[in-house]
Amino acid sequence: MSARGGSKDSADVVPFLFIAVLLLAVFSRLSPRAAARRHFRALPESQREFTYEVGPVDFSITTADSAVRQTYSSLLRYSEGPSAFALYGMPQVAQLAPKRAFAKVSGPGRARSSLASTCAPQEVFASPQA
Repeated sequence: MSARGGSKDSADVVPFLFIAVLLLAVFSRLSPRAAARRHFRALPESQREFTYEVGPVDFSITTADSAVRQTYSSLLRYSEGPSAFALYGMPQVAQLAPKRAFAKVSGPGRARSSLASTCAPQEVFASPQA
């Protein structure tokens, strides 16, 4: 094989690599995580504050504009990340609760076992980097 033939083969690959990188960049901007980050950054400072109350049978999350209270037994599933739990009350909607919110009541270990006894665990998720 000649050097020129090898160069032509690599020249054929460049457009495909360019398209692949371009698609990756577009899809990363459209990902749910990227959309959540943009949404959170667009919120006024007063709406970025959350209050978590964790009890032995339920939890509540309160913001300046809303409040959610839910029992653990009504959860469909949960996911655990390095610093938070994602608690799914509906199939596609999760409440994110930092593990430190469970510290006063029982700690993350006991919260994990309570969640496991009432709903199905899901794969571990990675905490988003700010």
